[in-house]
Amino acid sequence: MKQLSWGWAFAVLSFAGGVVHGQGVDRSKRPVAGPAVPFRLPTVLNERLPNGLNLRIVEDHSVPVVAVRAVLGADSTLDPAGKEGLFAVTIGAMREATATPSADKLAAAAAMIGTSVTPTSFTTTTGSFGAALSIMGEMLMAPRCNRPRRVASRKHRLRRRVISSIN
Repeated sequence: MKQLSWGWAFAVLSFAGGVVHGQGVDRSKRPVAGPAVPFRLPTVLNERLPNGLNLRIVEDHSVPVVAVRAVLGADSTLDPAGKEGLFAVTIGAMREATATPSADKLAAAAAMIGTSVTPTSFTTTTGSFGAALSIMGEMLMAPRCNRPRRVASRKHRLRRRVISSIN
């Protein structure tokens, strides 16, 4: 059986080598560039929801993908002196848990649709858009940042991850 397998492998490699050699690619010359494709900026639709939320929508129906970004009126450049990292910690805490689902349930929901969801962004397929938007909405609109026991459980989860990665 091994001789037959090696014989087939040799035959396939010999055939593949002949096909590549038969194409006649001259590697000494650079390939010629195709014609220039004109660049066109996409149309941006602006909408304002009744709750004051501004939407900027760029549509491209050539692929079934939706990318959502929440642009907040704050970022790390507004961190007070001596409290650098406050924005990053706040966004990280928003990922930890919300008023209803726990961090584990949020992570499981995101894993179920195969999408990484943060309080400020996600990219997913059109079929998973509603679920991803719901998770992001929970993180943005109902964060649970005031429970000290969350810190202990987060440390416990991190400890478990480190220990399991060692084994």
